[in-house]
Amino acid sequence: MDGGFGAMMPIWLKGGARAALAIVKSLKLLVPATSLGGVESLIEHLATVEGPESPVPDDLFRISFGKRILAT
Repeated sequence: MDGGFGAMMPIWLKGGARAALAIVKSLKLLVPATSLGGVESLIEHLATVEGPESPVPDDLFRISFGKRILAT
């Protein structure tokens, strides 16, 4: 991804927040993070970050693909 662009992808899971958080915690190449604007490959469970008042579905997480995953 040298000199290129990354991508962001939302993923909805069956099983609600518990399933989404289990996936986020089990990943080895993606780092859980709030900011998805860096060059690293990151994952975010926005409902956790925003709290119980969040309008974001609790079974959704976002992945930002960047340079770090390719270097691993």
